[in-house]
Amino acid sequence: MDDTELIALPGETCFETLRVDAGRAPRMAMHLDRLGVPEGDRAAWQAAITRCAAGRDGVVRIVARDVRDVASAVTAYRPLPTDLEVRARGVATRTAPRAAVRPTPARKTLAGRSMAARMRQEAGDLAPGTEVLLWHATAKGPRYLEGCTSSLLWRRGDLVTTVAEHVLPSVSVRRLAEVADAVGVTLQLRREGPSRDELAASDGVFLASAIVEIVPVASLDGLPLICDVELARRWRGASRA
Repeated sequence: MDDTELIALPGETCFETLRVDAGRAPRMAMHLDRLGVPEGDRAAWQAAITRCAAGRDGVVRIVARDVRDVASAVTAYRPLPTDLEVRARGVATRTAPRAAVRPTPARKTLAGRSMAARMRQEAGDLAPGTEVLLWHATAKGPRYLEGCTSSLLWRRGDLVTTVAEHVLPSVSVRRLAEVADAVGVTLQLRREGPSRDELAASDGVFLASAIVEIVPVASLDGLPLICDVELARRWRGASRA
């Protein structure tokens, strides 16, 4: 199921994207938590996801109008992106304004996915290995929030910060927080997004998602950033353990 098919579905429909390794979704419980699947329905969801993955490495997307009715849900499989190793060495980012700053959402919806897809299209042609980083205007100037399909993190010393307001709670960030001690950092949430100057002065900027896990950012609209490949590598390894 591609973005065009998703956009054609009802806007209030919820969805989740899970990375699977040999057919197993390591953070399935976290994804079902975010979807709000009742405890009594989880076994059926787990079975549907496992059938869809069929023992493969890749990505499973689940789409549902009613999380209590797994029979009416859609599950779709696709292989992992072929450029994951390239992204692991650092991605470039092009910035764009977010179409709307909404209250902090509880779930992913196809309406939100449609908006992200439009903003990515409006950013224009992107070179391979380039992600769109979204900002919103404040009285203090632009503040960065997230990628179109990823969470934003930035590091100063041993402290890593991510945005807590106006963005969907991230399964990937939740897992990274669980293993932060293992890689020697502390992860904190902050209500307000960083400014361009903060990102430029940081010791590393990262994007995190279910598919890429965590990757370093090498540049912001052409401005070179410290590309902390090593921390991202160690954090990915710890999150998979």
